Amino acid sequence: MDESSLLNPDEFEEIAEIYDQIRSLHAKLSPAMDASLAQDFDLKLREVMEVLSVAVNSDKLLKSVKREKSLSAKVDLLTTCAEKVFDYVADLGGRRGEFRLLNGVLIGLVDGIRDAYEDLQTSHMEVVGQLELTRGELARNQNETHQLLEAAEHLEGQNNANRDRAITVEAELMEISTAKAELEKYTSRIEREHQRLKEESRGTIDGLVRQLEDKQAEIDRLAKDLEALRRGYVS
Repeated sequence: MDESSLLNPDEFEEIAEIYDQIRSLHAKLSPAMDASLAQDFDLKLREVMEVLSVAVNSDKLLKSVKREKSLSAKVDLLTTCAEKVFDYVADLGGRRGEFRLLNGVLIGLVDGIRDAYEDLQTSHMEVVGQLELTRGELARNQNETHQLLEAAEHLEGQNNANRDRAITVEAELMEISTAKAELEKYTSRIEREHQRLKEESRGTIDGLVRQLEDKQAEIDRLAKDLEALRRGYVS
């Protein structure tokens, strides 16, 4: 919504014309009041413009809310006009003939107030509709947020469980690593013992072989001697 849709010059010009007509009626009764009446309207108009300027430049207000503020400002100005009409009627006193001068002013004022209130009512319904949509959207967002929180809690619990499992697995792996190291040390010790026994066995076997060879040599020598004695005996 741009500034022109809030600060409609034609609408404010129409209200200013109604107020000028009311000023003219007051001036006929008391010319000295004209300056005061002009000042009153200028102050009210400045107040309204400041409020609308804040609304126009606000990024937080919805378009419908800005429109409602614009219509409320229009009603405020028309209400100011009505108050001045009431003051004029009060100042007339018993001069009933002067009431006919109010006809044009009253028609314009009543039509303006009626139109403004109808537009304000329509705008209000739009705001209410948007509010209901916002509430629905908020409820959906809250539901989504609740689901996200539940998912986050589930993931956090799963993460904690995974972390605990990881700690347990890490401890089990450390135990396996320690057992593996112990097994490697034991295997190495067995291999060294086996090598020692193998070497000792080889030395024992070699000694027995040598003993057998010596016995065989002695047997061969004795056989030769026996053969020699046999031959000498025969001769």
